[in-house]
Amino acid sequence: SVAAAPAAAAPQPRPTCEVSLPAPAALEPARAKKAPELAALEEEILGRIYASLRGQSQEDLARGIGKEPELVLATAVALERQGRLVRRGQRYFVP
Repeated sequence: SVAAAPAAAAPQPRPTCEVSLPAPAALEPARAKKAPELAALEEEILGRIYASLRGQSQEDLARGIGKEPELVLATAVALERQGRLVRRGQRYFVP
């Protein structure tokens, strides 16, 4: 006599999560409408890091550029998210 295999349980439906995403235009950062001052700061940060073989810390950047450290840090983080800077430890480098 052959024992019947247990019946396989029916797969349970996965729970879903409804997420409302903004329109693609709303996701586009203010890059297209970037203020000239911000674009100039980005270029200055990139220029300093390109010229530095050993990278630059956020303190070095803020001191060398002469801008508020919070503004320099926020700009460096934005450049990092764009893939234009890489952070290793406490220093920023070009990729």
